[in-house]
Amino acid sequence: MAAKQAAAAALHAKTETELDQRTSTAKEGVKQRGDAELQQIGGASAAVREEVDKKQEAAKGASDPSVVNGRRDAYLEKVAAASAAGSARLRAAKERRAADLQRIAAEQKAAYRHTAQEEATHTHAPGEDATAARIAARPLLDWSEKQSLEADGHAARLNRLASEEVQRYEDAIAAAALTAREQIRNWAAEKLGHQRTWWEQLMDMVTDYVAKAKADNKAWEAQRNAETRDKVASDFTMLAKLRDDMAAGNREAVLAEMSRMSAQEKAVVTAFIKSGGTDAIGAVAAGLVARMKAHRVPELSKQLEDTAIATLAWEELNKLGMNQTPGFDAGPLVREVRGAVEGWGTNEKRLFTALTGRTPLQIATMRKAYAKTYPGRDMDADINDDLDGSERERADALRTGDPTAGRSPPCATRWTAPAPTRP
Repeated sequence: MAAKQAAAAALHAKTETELDQRTSTAKEGVKQRGDAELQQIGGASAAVREEVDKKQEAAKGASDPSVVNGRRDAYLEKVAAASAAGSARLRAAKERRAADLQRIAAEQKAAYRHTAQEEATHTHAPGEDATAARIAARPLLDWSEKQSLEADGHAARLNRLASEEVQRYEDAIAAAALTAREQIRNWAAEKLGHQRTWWEQLMDMVTDYVAKAKADNKAWEAQRNAETRDKVASDFTMLAKLRDDMAAGNREAVLAEMSRMSAQEKAVVTAFIKSGGTDAIGAVAAGLVARMKAHRVPELSKQLEDTAIATLAWEELNKLGMNQTPGFDAGPLVREVRGAVEGWGTNEKRLFTALTGRTPLQIATMRKAYAKTYPGRDMDADINDDLDGSERERADALRTGDPTAGRSPPCATRWTAPAPTRP
């Protein structure tokens, strides 16, 4: 038993190291991508200045309004396209990192469950009462659940770090694009001898917003198309290897490969096997459908949820929250929050019990219900006024709506309860 637990602990440490390495790689990749995109956006302004010099030399100082406005619009479009492409690539990188972390955490949890179940089987002596066997195995299963929780928490923490890094570069790209647009418009106004009015600047902001939305959609579609092309090639390669292993009767290799596959890859393999190993094109098509569902359904769900949060009253949101988690009710929960922070001192246990395990929609419902129940008060402000240090950080994490947030940082702990004694 000690050897099994030691092996599980070693696997835990190895997985944490792999997670840390992948996060470090992700951050470095995001940094390189962000720097490249910022340079590309900044290059648009430099190109404008170069073009101005050429035009001035050719026209000997004359400024043709149609040419100036045409150049302005062309370079504004280049800035919008460059910033949108950069954001799309960063977003795709973030999704890949999240998928990697989720896969590694799932493999680690599966290893814990396997170890615990195997040890529980060994502790069950022949002829032993089933109830006694379950009681004897409970510490092992509890250890497995605890380690799985820590793996989830560790993956969630690393995923948040990678997301924060991506967000920093997306903010930098947006700021660089804004600066480039202002420089381009100011150049055009100066060449035409015109001072931009406040109203014109406001209308430019509206125009930029619409242009950015169009450019973002176009860039994201291009990014998805590129990923789809790469995935199709990867699927055909995977099926070729799988077919060779099946033909060679290498069952272990097939099972090992399938255990590492994503849900979309498993859909490809399942369709391929159902066709008797003859319809690779149909199998890849099944994988494309699975990927479309995996990508579009969460995106559409998030858009609908954001719209609901922005437009619905807390009573209607509360019904949606109940569908997410049976038993959820924002009314009693906000009274618990208010009771925990009202008056002198703070009842942390009562507060964290009310906040723990809520989804983003449920937290938003609680905010609206709190404001309605206690006019003039804000749930976040009341909580923030009562907490500081690590307790404030924990409350901040719980209010993100991340179900794994708010737990203490995981560490590579080993189950230390005494092994059940065989009768």
